[in-house]
Amino acid sequence: MPSLGAAGLGDIGQHFPDSSAEFADIDSRLLLRRVMTLIDAEQLRVGNADIIAGCAGTQACAVYIPRDAQWYCDRTDVGLDRVNVKATTTEGLGYIGREGIATMR
Repeated sequence: MPSLGAAGLGDIGQHFPDSSAEFADIDSRLLLRRVMTLIDAEQLRVGNADIIAGCAGTQACAVYIPRDAQWYCDRTDVGLDRVNVKATTTEGLGYIGREGIATMR
């Protein structure tokens, strides 16, 4: 997600509060479109992106990195040479990573 804060537009919770039924189970692609509309309205553009993809397994996300980077580029007009997608896991971090998984939205 482009940084609303870097654009001087507050934070994601200000625009899309989790207390609002409108955003319950919303597709993140719709949120990305709305954020891009906010950024465009300010006559700004996204220059670079550093994206963290969280995964449950040790190498579960690595195969999707090229696809996810291209997906982001296609929706933000940021060149592939300016997008970095990296995967992270909770491996070895207590119960989550050893016996369970966690999700965030």
